Amino acid sequence: MTARSRQPARLTALLVGWLLVAGAATGAAGRAAAADGDTVREDARACNALHRSRRLSSFEAYLRRFPNGLCAGYARVRVSVLRGHRPTALAGDASVLKPGTQFRDCADCPPMVVVPAGDFVMGSPDNETGRDSDEGPQHRVAFSTPFAVGQAEVTNAEFVVFLNAVAGHGGGSHGDDHGDDHGDGGDHGIESWIETRADDADSRIRSDGHGGYAVIAGFERHPVTEVSWYGARAFARWLAARSGKAYRLPSEAEWEYAARAWTTTPFYTGRDISGDDANFDGRYGYRGAPSGQFRRTTTVAGSFAANPFGLYDMHGNVWEWVGDCWTATYDGAPADGATATDGDCTRRVLRGGSAFNEPAHLRSAFRYWATPDNRTYYIGFRVARQLMP
Repeated sequence: MTARSRQPARLTALLVGWLLVAGAATGAAGRAAAADGDTVREDARACNALHRSRRLSSFEAYLRRFPNGLCAGYARVRVSVLRGHRPTALAGDASVLKPGTQFRDCADCPPMVVVPAGDFVMGSPDNETGRDSDEGPQHRVAFSTPFAVGQAEVTNAEFVVFLNAVAGHGGGSHGDDHGDDHGDGGDHGIESWIETRADDADSRIRSDGHGGYAVIAGFERHPVTEVSWYGARAFARWLAARSGKAYRLPSEAEWEYAARAWTTTPFYTGRDISGDDANFDGRYGYRGAPSGQFRRTTTVAGSFAANPFGLYDMHGNVWEWVGDCWTATYDGAPADGATATDGDCTRRVLRGGSAFNEPAHLRSAFRYWATPDNRTYYIGFRVARQLMP
């Protein structure tokens, strides 16, 4: 597989692509705007400026001026989030949900966001600062249908519902895992999947003394940690069985596509990242000077601005398990974004970096691995969900 040429790095061009894929500007108003070069250029400039904004008024002003603009879908998602609206319950056929739609399949299920169909170049170019050889060769991946990704990492409050539901039931499978368990050495009991380590000072979930589990007060909305790949998979299986929907761990390609959200820069924030953008070890800068504080702990899920797809904490906070087996390069990688199951399945892929990593490890293309039974204070996960058959 040969490396592809780099796509334009400008967010403007990428958002035009989103416009075409998601149908953000349709009808007479969209066509009129496209015909007016000055308006398009003004829209592009406003869209770029909006990308790093955290002010509700900025998004509302953009929508008043460009109701069918390049960033209209993103702006509506951000308005909803900044106004404190909770995700709406999923109703009807999920296949008709538009990109950016937020939903839950049950009251205590993780909130999900619909990610648009489309394609992207996976991996990093040779000249990207911090690049490793396992990030290549760059290759194009296409998603023919939308899918959903957790709006944030699974929290302690969400995970403890699962723990209490399966407490005392032992092993067994929880729903269809869509084939992401190839080569893991067979099924595992709950005792092997999850370890809460009641005697571990780092654990935020402890035994409640009555055969169940409880979250330490104040950490309910922090991402769950100390969960193995088996534990993350077990949660997704249980969620699938409970909801009747196709929940699973995201593939590595799905994760990177969702993290990039049409950007081609090292981070979805651009060519650099700061402590105002994500939770990481800010004593180190990406290309030189220190970039923020070192918090030395996780932060509440969703504490920082979402990326253009409306997803939180794709950079930093905790490493996230994905379904794939480890491969040393992308040679022969699936072009449709499917989970890679033909690599070294004694090692599973991690993405996103954590609160304890330098910014180079937070890059959208950065890859890491751990054994699937690894449980530690800086690893968590988020789920994905198939929307169409």
